[in-house]
Amino acid sequence: MKKRFTIALILCSLSLGLSAQVSRGGVPLFNHNAKEAIPHQVLSKMDNAQLIAQDQQSDNGAMRIAVTRPIEAISITREGIASERNGMTIWRMAFESPEATFMTLHFSEFEIPQGARLFVYNSEGDFVLGSFTCENRLPDGTFFTQALPGDKVILEYQQPNDVRQQGRLVVDKIGHGYKDFLNFEHRNEKGLLGNAGNCHINVACDEGNDWRDQIRSVVEITISAESGSYLCSGAMINNTACDKMPYMLTAYHCIDLPEDKLDFTFYFNYQTQNCEGQPGNLDHSIVGGEIISKFSPTEGSDFCLIRFFESVPDAYQPYYAGWDRKVAAPSLGSAIHHPKGDWKKISIPWRVQQANGNAMFSQYQVNLSKYFLVYWSKGIIEQGSSGSPLFNGEKLICGQLSAGHGDCSEPGNAESYYGRLATDWLGGGTADSRLSDWLDPLHSGATTCKGINWDYNVAQHGSALEPDQLFFYPNPSNGMVKVDVDELGEARYEVYDLFGNKVYESRTIFAIQSQMLNLTSLPSGAYIIYLYIGEKTYKNKLMIYK
Repeated sequence: MKKRFTIALILCSLSLGLSAQVSRGGVPLFNHNAKEAIPHQVLSKMDNAQLIAQDQQSDNGAMRIAVTRPIEAISITREGIASERNGMTIWRMAFESPEATFMTLHFSEFEIPQGARLFVYNSEGDFVLGSFTCENRLPDGTFFTQALPGDKVILEYQQPNDVRQQGRLVVDKIGHGYKDFLNFEHRNEKGLLGNAGNCHINVACDEGNDWRDQIRSVVEITISAESGSYLCSGAMINNTACDKMPYMLTAYHCIDLPEDKLDFTFYFNYQTQNCEGQPGNLDHSIVGGEIISKFSPTEGSDFCLIRFFESVPDAYQPYYAGWDRKVAAPSLGSAIHHPKGDWKKISIPWRVQQANGNAMFSQYQVNLSKYFLVYWSKGIIEQGSSGSPLFNGEKLICGQLSAGHGDCSEPGNAESYYGRLATDWLGGGTADSRLSDWLDPLHSGATTCKGINWDYNVAQHGSALEPDQLFFYPNPSNGMVKVDVDELGEARYEVYDLFGNKVYESRTIFAIQSQMLNLTSLPSGAYIIYLYIGEKTYKNKLMIYK
């Protein structure tokens, strides 16, 4: 017998007091009294109610939260207003999408010379992103922001006058949010205007007490494309090397969009401070990642593995969840997720079993033997929960959410289907369609892997390197390069071309033995990199090829 289920989320589907997105420090120099003089690019008004009505009529279960508005490419340094201050030239410009609940900006070009920096903030100046520098440039030369509240955002680009090369920052797309998925407008109300069911349990409640580490592994995801932005959930997942590689497990249907180019934003720790619902963090986000492995519901069990373009900051205190790839139905544990984009919730099953038969998950014909079937005793799952982890009784991920149906009126009868890690492991038999290559880089054959915390000492527990050796990979690289050293601490690094000219320098903190460096601002060529940590000096050659 065939059953039809709704994909849990198809398309996954200042006062200077509040800032977000990984930044490089500093503060903007905005002047509220001068804001009216800033050039404005005002887009036509959109009907949010009509957009919501379109979503309600959709039969694919998609949870769209924003529409993408392409605009004529605008260069901030060409069309913004410039002023001089403290040896710097400062360009400002504003973008407005009337009636937006939030906005995002996409830069088709993001060329910032060393010493310059960009800030982005809302019209009140109480929500600030940045500073952003050349290190924030994504591997393809683009950049984009997380959501900012309101219908107007201001860009402030600061460049020292002694920097000869002028930055080039070109905005080509605006994200117009029409759902308040981060509670920007309703900070004292339940998430997403209360659209998530009333049987959900905030992770700050007692039900979450035994799952505090695992809770910190779960993130809310927005996936942005030409067709709009959509919501999903996912979890940071460990590998047998225990090296804090920034892998996130979610669902294939989350990224099954017509477009090839997808922009990911990951929100950590978006949860309440207490059980009753006092609003929590908005200031822990990362943008940018690449899909390294996936397998569709029609062929397998609906998984997608994403690798971030940068390490997760220690300030976010991430947990890299352990996993269990054994075939048997797991012991009872929990599910942690963001239903309808709401603050993080925990659901408790009363039964988990191997599924069987066939079904339609939205447009996918599915073999249910590759899934776990879950019934709930507390809480349920909803749109936006897609891709979130199912933990077994040993607190290890054993599956990721694919589909389900039911509501809070009868939570005990709600059925949810999770793709099994046991199926994901071998997937389609290739590295880009299975998990084994990524989650067991040591080729240990392990069937389980423990989780590790953000402060896990990789240098102590991992395999030691030879003294003063510096490894890069991949090499050649597109500029996003992983560095392995045998020392931890504050690091300074310098990059020279083969003629001995210093072309780049920066600082970072090596809190773990392996770390990503962003050198995408450098053109193709051969370089020598010197890395200084304490009294140690490391040196090696790197090829950048674009």
